[in-house]
Amino acid sequence: MSETENIQFILQQNAKPEYFSAYASSTTAGMRAWLADPEVRVIERPNSITVIDEYNVGPRKLAEISGPYPAVPNATPVLLDRELTAILQQLPPDAMPQFFIDQSNLLHPLLEMRGFTCRPQHIWQMTPLPLAGYPVHVFTTVPPRTIANQVEALHAKHFASRDITDETSPEQPLFVCLEGRTVVGYAQGGLDDDHLGHLLFVAVAASYQRRGIARSLMATLYAYLNDFGATRIELVQAASAAAAGKTYAACGFTHVRALVSLQNKA
Repeated sequence: MSETENIQFILQQNAKPEYFSAYASSTTAGMRAWLADPEVRVIERPNSITVIDEYNVGPRKLAEISGPYPAVPNATPVLLDRELTAILQQLPPDAMPQFFIDQSNLLHPLLEMRGFTCRPQHIWQMTPLPLAGYPVHVFTTVPPRTIANQVEALHAKHFASRDITDETSPEQPLFVCLEGRTVVGYAQGGLDDDHLGHLLFVAVAASYQRRGIARSLMATLYAYLNDFGATRIELVQAASAAAAGKTYAACGFTHVRALVSLQNKA
């Protein structure tokens, strides 16, 4: 099929919960930008189409997989299992395959049977919040090192430790609350090629929690990304972080979808 036909087919199939992949774009423009990436390849088989995005994070080689999307009506689990086997066999032996799919995706049990690690997650959609409370500093370039070091230290206490301040840009801004010269909270957002905004991280120092700092950070992030062109803004919540889900709901967030992240470390 032509690229246009592939795009329309993937958009149509990805709209169905039984085949949905969070890696795939939801618009034609976003899909074209995605497929134009030299690290992304489309695998066409007689019974399916799959998109694989291969890239390195440090020494690890990752392969984000969307599909296989069956090209036959009323695809059976047996057919999907066969197509999945064929796709996994095309990956480099040192690549870690990853899927990020709807909880009801038909691939879910097939991947678990193959020993993939399954992590339930939830997608929430942000709604506007009143800009009030703590003042928030917005950085669209790398912040001063005194601030960056504090943000990195706070980030390491709550998430996997990696440098996030060096990635600061207009498309991935950093929002910081200060008490004097002390960082007491931060958030990081992002805007992708599909004009979908993301709340990537938000954290508040333990001694400053329950003062409305997180709410101020999220309100400023929403306003910034909305002004920057985001059509909607979402965040991903691990199912294990039940308290975070209650916070999002209290802030007016809407639960959109239950997902599972699956990867094979073997």
